[in-house]
Amino acid sequence: MRTEILPALTYTAVHEAKSSGLSPVDLRELSQTMPSDEYDVLAIAAGLYEQYESLLRSRQLIDYDDMILAALRVLEMPKRADCGSSKFSPSLKTKPKIHRRCKRACWKF
Repeated sequence: MRTEILPALTYTAVHEAKSSGLSPVDLRELSQTMPSDEYDVLAIAAGLYEQYESLLRSRQLIDYDDMILAALRVLEMPKRADCGSSKFSPSLKTKPKIHRRCKRACWKF
């Protein structure tokens, strides 16, 4: 069971929770409010999600879903998402300087 079902459950639970905007805490709370099934799959999924996130943090990694969510957060910030706008149409001499400034603004979130 451990080598077949748990990895698949972890992948599905983490991916679906992240794409729904749920944190491990949110998923645990949801598992407590939903009618329980025989195996408490949501509670198990919440625990797996917590362990997965803890493992990522300890290794200073992010997964693909985190990359997508980070990109969406940047796009939702109007002041920081306009790095490609017409006000940044630099000449060849100023391009590196503006690029560094834009990069700093876009990646602070």
